[in-house]
Amino acid sequence: AVLTSVAPTPQVPVVMEAPTVALMQPMLPAKLTEGMPNPQEVAQQKKQFVRCIMVQHKEKEAILQQQAEHEIHHARSVAARYKALVFRRLEVQRREEEMAAEHEYLNQLANLREAACRKRAALERQAGDFIMEYRTRKAQDDMNRRSHQMQFQQWKAGRPEQRFSKPPGSASVRLRLM
Repeated sequence: AVLTSVAPTPQVPVVMEAPTVALMQPMLPAKLTEGMPNPQEVAQQKKQFVRCIMVQHKEKEAILQQQAEHEIHHARSVAARYKALVFRRLEVQRREEEMAAEHEYLNQLANLREAACRKRAALERQAGDFIMEYRTRKAQDDMNRRSHQMQFQQWKAGRPEQRFSKPPGSASVRLRLM
Protein backbone atom coordinates (compact mmCIF):
# COMPACT_ATOMS: atom_id res chain seq x y z
CA ALA A 1 0.00 0.00 0.00
CA VAL A 2 1.23 3.41 -0.91
CA LEU A 3 0.56 6.20 1.48
CA THR A 4 -0.52 9.50 -0.01
CA SER A 5 -1.02 12.71 1.82
CA VAL A 6 -4.43 14.38 1.84
CA ALA A 7 -4.95 18.07 2.34
CA PRO A 8 -6.36 18.90 5.72
CA THR A 9 -9.97 19.77 5.87
CA PRO A 10 -11.35 22.41 8.22
CA GLN A 11 -12.90 21.00 11.33
CA VAL A 12 -16.53 21.54 11.71
CA PRO A 13 -18.38 20.37 14.71
CA VAL A 14 -20.53 17.50 13.72
CA VAL A 15 -23.47 16.55 15.78
CA MET A 16 -24.37 13.03 15.57
CA GLU A 17 -27.46 11.49 16.53
CA ALA A 18 -27.53 8.39 18.53
CA PRO A 19 -28.82 5.49 16.65
CA THR A 20 -32.04 4.14 17.72
CA VAL A 21 -31.27 0.63 18.37
CA ALA A 22 -32.80 -1.56 20.88
CA LEU A 23 -30.49 -2.05 23.75
CA MET A 24 -29.08 -5.48 23.87
CA GLN A 25 -27.50 -7.09 26.74
CA PRO A 26 -23.80 -6.68 26.41
CA MET A 27 -21.94 -9.83 25.58
CA LEU A 28 -19.44 -11.18 27.93
CA PRO A 29 -15.98 -10.52 26.65
CA ALA A 30 -14.13 -13.54 25.39
CA LYS A 31 -12.14 -15.14 28.14
CA LEU A 32 -8.49 -14.70 27.27
CA THR A 33 -7.34 -17.44 29.65
CA GLU A 34 -9.82 -19.95 28.19
CA GLY A 35 -8.13 -23.33 27.85
CA MET A 36 -5.02 -22.19 29.68
CA PRO A 37 -4.02 -23.83 32.93
CA ASN A 38 -4.01 -21.61 35.97
CA PRO A 39 -0.80 -21.02 38.00
CA GLN A 40 -1.63 -23.83 40.47
CA GLU A 41 -2.16 -26.26 37.61
CA VAL A 42 1.06 -25.04 36.01
CA ALA A 43 2.89 -25.64 39.28
CA GLN A 44 1.33 -29.10 39.57
CA GLN A 45 2.21 -29.96 35.95
CA LYS A 46 5.70 -28.59 36.53
CA LYS A 47 6.08 -30.91 39.55
CA GLN A 48 4.85 -33.85 37.48
CA PHE A 49 7.21 -33.00 34.62
CA VAL A 50 10.11 -32.56 37.04
CA ARG A 51 9.29 -35.95 38.58
CA CYS A 52 9.05 -37.47 35.12
CA ILE A 53 12.34 -35.86 34.08
CA MET A 54 13.98 -37.08 37.29
CA VAL A 55 12.62 -40.60 36.79
CA GLN A 56 13.83 -40.60 33.17
CA HIS A 57 17.19 -39.16 34.32
CA LYS A 58 17.55 -41.83 36.99
CA GLU A 59 16.56 -44.57 34.53
CA LYS A 60 19.06 -43.31 31.96
CA GLU A 61 21.68 -42.89 34.70
CA ALA A 62 21.04 -46.49 35.82
CA ILE A 63 21.33 -47.67 32.22
CA LEU A 64 24.59 -45.73 31.81
CA GLN A 65 25.87 -47.13 35.08
CA GLN A 66 24.96 -50.67 33.98
CA GLN A 67 26.70 -50.08 30.65
CA ALA A 68 29.77 -48.70 32.41
CA GLU A 69 29.79 -51.62 34.85
CA HIS A 70 29.39 -54.04 31.97
CA GLU A 71 32.24 -52.38 30.06
CA ILE A 72 34.41 -52.33 33.19
CA HIS A 73 33.61 -55.99 33.86
CA HIS A 74 34.34 -56.83 30.23
CA ALA A 75 37.63 -54.87 30.32
CA ARG A 76 38.64 -56.59 33.56
CA SER A 77 37.70 -59.96 32.13
CA VAL A 78 39.71 -59.33 28.97
CA ALA A 79 42.63 -58.02 31.06
CA ALA A 80 42.44 -61.07 33.34
CA ARG A 81 42.47 -63.43 30.36
CA TYR A 82 45.35 -61.51 28.79
CA LYS A 83 47.19 -61.42 32.11
CA ALA A 84 46.69 -65.17 32.49
CA LEU A 85 47.96 -65.72 28.96
CA VAL A 86 51.01 -63.53 29.56
CA PHE A 87 51.57 -65.20 32.93
CA ARG A 88 51.43 -68.64 31.31
CA ARG A 89 53.88 -67.51 28.64
CA LEU A 90 56.19 -66.06 31.30
CA GLU A 91 55.85 -69.25 33.32
CA VAL A 92 56.79 -71.33 30.26
CA GLN A 93 59.73 -69.01 29.56
CA ARG A 94 60.81 -69.22 33.22
CA ARG A 95 60.67 -73.02 33.12
CA GLU A 96 62.64 -73.11 29.87
CA GLU A 97 65.28 -70.79 31.33
CA GLU A 98 65.43 -72.87 34.52
CA MET A 99 65.81 -76.04 32.47
CA ALA A 100 68.53 -74.41 30.36
CA ALA A 101 70.33 -73.23 33.51
CA GLU A 102 69.99 -76.70 35.06
CA HIS A 103 71.28 -78.30 31.83
CA GLU A 104 74.20 -75.86 31.73
CA TYR A 105 74.92 -76.57 35.41
CA LEU A 106 74.91 -80.33 34.80
CA ASN A 107 77.18 -79.98 31.76
CA GLN A 108 79.63 -77.78 33.67
CA LEU A 109 79.46 -80.11 36.68
CA ALA A 110 80.19 -83.10 34.43
CA ASN A 111 83.11 -81.22 32.84
CA LEU A 112 84.39 -80.23 36.28
CA ARG A 113 84.13 -83.80 37.56
CA GLU A 114 85.83 -85.11 34.42
CA ALA A 115 88.65 -82.58 34.81
CA ALA A 116 88.99 -83.49 38.51
CA CYS A 117 89.07 -87.17 37.57
CA ARG A 118 91.76 -86.50 34.96
CA LYS A 119 93.78 -84.49 37.49
CA ARG A 120 93.42 -87.24 40.11
CA ALA A 121 94.52 -89.85 37.55
CA ALA A 122 97.50 -87.68 36.56
CA LEU A 123 98.30 -87.16 40.23
CA GLU A 124 98.04 -90.91 40.83
CA ARG A 125 100.41 -91.52 37.89
CA GLN A 126 102.84 -88.88 39.11
CA ALA A 127 102.67 -90.19 42.67
CA GLY A 128 103.16 -93.75 41.40
CA ASP A 129 106.07 -92.63 39.21
CA PHE A 130 107.57 -90.68 42.10
CA ILE A 131 107.22 -93.65 44.48
CA MET A 132 108.71 -95.96 41.87
CA GLU A 133 111.56 -93.51 41.26
CA TYR A 134 112.08 -93.24 45.02
CA ARG A 135 112.11 -97.02 45.45
CA THR A 136 114.45 -97.39 42.49
CA ARG A 137 116.82 -94.80 43.91
CA LYS A 138 116.47 -96.24 47.41
CA ALA A 139 117.32 -99.68 46.03
CA GLN A 140 120.25 -98.15 44.17
CA ASP A 141 121.33 -96.35 47.36
CA ASP A 142 121.09 -99.63 49.29
CA MET A 143 123.07 -101.44 46.60
CA ASN A 144 125.65 -98.64 46.51
CA ARG A 145 125.93 -98.69 50.32
CA ARG A 146 126.34 -102.49 50.39
CA SER A 147 128.82 -102.31 47.57
CA HIS A 148 130.71 -99.63 49.43
CA GLN A 149 130.63 -101.67 52.62
CA MET A 150 131.90 -104.68 50.72
CA GLN A 151 134.64 -102.65 49.06
CA PHE A 152 135.50 -101.10 52.39
CA GLN A 153 135.65 -104.53 54.01
CA GLN A 154 137.80 -105.80 51.15
CA TRP A 155 140.04 -102.77 51.34
CA LYS A 156 140.29 -103.06 55.03
CA ALA A 157 141.02 -106.77 54.77
CA GLY A 158 143.59 -106.39 52.02
CA ARG A 159 145.65 -103.64 53.42
CA PRO A 160 148.46 -104.27 55.80
CA GLU A 161 148.03 -102.90 59.19
CA GLN A 162 150.19 -99.97 59.65
CA ARG A 163 150.81 -98.41 62.87
CA PHE A 164 151.75 -94.90 62.94
CA SER A 165 154.10 -93.88 65.61
CA LYS A 166 153.89 -90.35 64.61
CA PRO A 167 150.79 -88.58 63.71
CA PRO A 168 150.26 -87.98 60.03
CA GLY A 169 151.75 -84.80 58.74
CA SER A 170 154.88 -85.03 60.84
CA ALA A 171 158.32 -84.51 59.31
CA SER A 172 159.17 -88.19 58.88
CA VAL A 173 156.07 -89.05 56.82
CA ARG A 174 155.46 -86.80 53.95
CA LEU A 175 152.60 -87.37 51.62
CA ARG A 176 152.38 -85.67 48.45
CA LEU A 177 149.09 -84.27 47.46
CA MET A 178 148.32 -83.51 43.99
